[in-house]
Amino acid sequence: MLPLRALSQGYALGRAAVKRRQSGGKAKLVRMPAPVEVLPGRHGEDRVLRFEGPLTLASLPEIQPLLREDTAGSTILDLARVPYMDSAAVGMLVAFHVSCQRAGRPYAVTAVSDRILKMLTVCRVNRILTIYPTVEDADARL
Repeated sequence: MLPLRALSQGYALGRAAVKRRQSGGKAKLVRMPAPVEVLPGRHGEDRVLRFEGPLTLASLPEIQPLLREDTAGSTILDLARVPYMDSAAVGMLVAFHVSCQRAGRPYAVTAVSDRILKMLTVCRVNRILTIYPTVEDADARL
């Protein structure tokens, strides 16, 4: 079992490490790249954060500093390439919403898959988040 510290620092088990672990050897920790790309928005200070892959507890240390940046413009979170999100990532979205509300910054969550939307609906988080079907829709309305 991986120590909690390793998981919270964004580490994941590599395939080779899993094989060694099964044979009784020590598991090797491999640092995973940040699953997010920062793109410029339509207007000067606006930005689009395009996420890639599952958003989980292991990916949050790479993502949270980007969400905490104090920007004058709007931020659009593009989830088109996110197949799965765990409860830690839902908590990150709620914290981001609260941060934007307090600072008076516009934001949007876009291209949410049916699977993630169902989870957000069950948690009733869909009621507080600003969700649009596409990045273009969000960009036009913010």
